[in-house]
Amino acid sequence: LIIDLSRMNSLLKINPARKTAHIQTGVTVEQLNDELEKFDLEFPVEPLFPEIQTIGGLMALNCPGDRELKYGPILNWVDSIEIITDKGEVKDFSKSEATDFVGLEGTTGIIASAKLRLISKRQRTISILRSIIFEELLQLSKKLKLNQEVSMILLIGKKLASMSGLEGKYHLLVEFESNRGTMKNQEYDHII
Repeated sequence: LIIDLSRMNSLLKINPARKTAHIQTGVTVEQLNDELEKFDLEFPVEPLFPEIQTIGGLMALNCPGDRELKYGPILNWVDSIEIITDKGEVKDFSKSEATDFVGLEGTTGIIASAKLRLISKRQRTISILRSIIFEELLQLSKKLKLNQEVSMILLIGKKLASMSGLEGKYHLLVEFESNRGTMKNQEYDHII
């Protein structure tokens, strides 16, 4: 059974002081973050396709997003949820009860809305490290995971690099939540 909740796409309430957003689950990550820019806030769970991936879909799978290294899965950011039960009742559940629904693909109830925690908008930069030796980048990524400024590490293999117009080497993309990366502003946006 597939249930389309894409029309349940309202941003119900944003509370900048408490850094929370109450949204319907058909809201996309991009839609939410575009609205949050007005308040210099953001939702840190960034999936591969934020323009089409909905909060409800991410919650149903408990997706971590690209910044899992720093922020973990979406469950970490849920304060409360509203569920439609198998009997058609609408019930509210707290953060501690959210584990009964988040990540269970809708089998225990339909997630209708959620109250999410937010963070202040971060400055991000990125560096690309290259090597022909996979193990070299693997060892480097283990060290980088310990750095508090690193929010994302992505490895691009030789084949994908070549297909993407990059040099035929392994590429390690390292995102920093600081000015430490070599690519900033528009160059950062282009790479991301």
